[in-house]
Amino acid sequence: MPIDKVGVGDITKILQPLFNEKPVTASGVRGRLESVLGYAITMGWRQGDNPARWRGHLQTVFGDSHEVKHHAALPLSELPTYMQKLGGHDKLVCRGIELLILTAVSRRSA
Repeated sequence: MPIDKVGVGDITKILQPLFNEKPVTASGVRGRLESVLGYAITMGWRQGDNPARWRGHLQTVFGDSHEVKHHAALPLSELPTYMQKLGGHDKLVCRGIELLILTAVSRRSA
């Protein structure tokens, strides 16, 4: 599809199934679409509003109601035992978890 022919209907058709099943993924896809379409506008390949814009646009279609579920944190008192169990395994994933714990690195979604 030519970039100048992409409309709101095309964007919502792509995003609707994702927002129902994987809202975090849908948000990332929407953001990427907005960037690509924004670049096309900047380059003069399309005109008008960005059909993937969130605020005051797609937000009215999808709303902000998706629920993010967080896992419970490991109680600090259990951390030494957990680290000892990790150390007993010779798997790379265990070393990665240790590194995350020791450096307090986390991944936050947008």
